[in-house]
Amino acid sequence: MQFIQIEGKTSLEKTIQSHQSDTKLFICGLPEEQDNFQDLACINPESPSNILKSADEIDVQEWFASRRRELEDEHGELDFYEGTWPGESENSHGIQLNEFGTIKTDVTCITLPITSIWKVFAHLKYGNWNDCPSPETHCAIWKYWEEKYGAKVVAVSNDIVEAYVTKPPTTQEEAMKLAWEQFIYCQDIVLQGVERVANLASAMKNNQYWYFWWD
Repeated sequence: MQFIQIEGKTSLEKTIQSHQSDTKLFICGLPEEQDNFQDLACINPESPSNILKSADEIDVQEWFASRRRELEDEHGELDFYEGTWPGESENSHGIQLNEFGTIKTDVTCITLPITSIWKVFAHLKYGNWNDCPSPETHCAIWKYWEEKYGAKVVAVSNDIVEAYVTKPPTTQEEAMKLAWEQFIYCQDIVLQGVERVANLASAMKNNQYWYFWWD
């Protein structure tokens, strides 16, 4: 794992290009993320190889169902958050960790020699604080999303994950299914963000960029 500085305006393009190489590039944003990732290693002492083994044992659909039951025990019936389809939403046109309001001259990135992009969560030992899932859960879910939607992580900070998506949902039904998965995976994007799952679904339809944030 190595931290480097690259030009902000070309960082997303270079990150996407790195998906085809043996060493993957991920945008982290600010220089202090290096310390944040070191803290994560203390939270999750398991080795990347053990995390990946645990990820292989996770049935993603069973995890979504089980996690939904846990959330309903905490918040009540989740159907309350579904809402109604708001119509077409304006899609985002990029990611946030290389911008912070405006494109930065330089951004901090991390390089990892990994064979699959979703393995980034095992090598960063990412998760297990508040409602943020465990590293192995991140790996399992992103492997599934990468296979189904071509969703590949391009940016990771201590509390944000962003992805570039080559096969986003194109229908309302597909978008709603994905939005429910994303809500169960990361409640803050609805509860502290768009407020209703239908609003999230509208934003996900034909959208090449995904954003997740854990408080």
